[in-house]
Amino acid sequence: MKLIAKKTKFKEDTLRKVIKSVLKRDLSKIKNKSVLEIGPGTWDFAKLILEKNGCTWQGLEPVDFSENNLTHIKGSVEKIPVHNNTFDVVLCNQSIEHWFEYGVSFKKALSEINRVLKSGGTLMVNAPIHLHGHPYFLRGDYVRIKKLFSKKDWALNLFELGFISKQIRGWTKIGTKGFLKNYGYPSCLIKNPTTARSHIINIHVTKRKTLSFKDAHESYSIRVIKVIIRFIKELIFYYF
Repeated sequence: MKLIAKKTKFKEDTLRKVIKSVLKRDLSKIKNKSVLEIGPGTWDFAKLILEKNGCTWQGLEPVDFSENNLTHIKGSVEKIPVHNNTFDVVLCNQSIEHWFEYGVSFKKALSEINRVLKSGGTLMVNAPIHLHGHPYFLRGDYVRIKKLFSKKDWALNLFELGFISKQIRGWTKIGTKGFLKNYGYPSCLIKNPTTARSHIINIHVTKRKTLSFKDAHESYSIRVIKVIIRFIKELIFYYF
């Protein structure tokens, strides 16, 4: 199956400027919501936009690595220490590609994010392609990246690419410096054209709504009624 991603025109520039363009556009629409940012580090760009819009912002980090760290919640994305259905929005800004460095499973982490999101809540993810991090993101494997968000749990709303001008040349250079080797895979496994162009992938998914017991019971009752009506119609058609 061929995956077609929407290509968005951002002014070609540095990685940071493209990220800012994406965040300004996307976060300006979020008002008066509760937001959890996964791995904000010391960068408060998203936090300032959201709080200006009346949102309640919290950051999650596995460690307090700096006195300037913005973390409000200390913990792993695989085990977020908050109650179910807490947040309207979860933001992963340039962090998902680094999860594996902390031994984090995509499946477990996304399941945990789904748990803390309210029904119908939104997960917003952006990450670099052909730059660093997990092999999916180094290779630009859009198909596997998309499959991380199971259709059972998530509804895909946005899958776009924002380009920057930098080009990556020669993965072996990175490999000889030990970067790839240190993270458990040799550079020969991460093949890319020498003219591979680094860019941003931006994904928005919505947590699928779950039925309450009352709604589920009503839904079941409606199905039963429909079956009875169809059965009566068949009887009428057969005898008359």
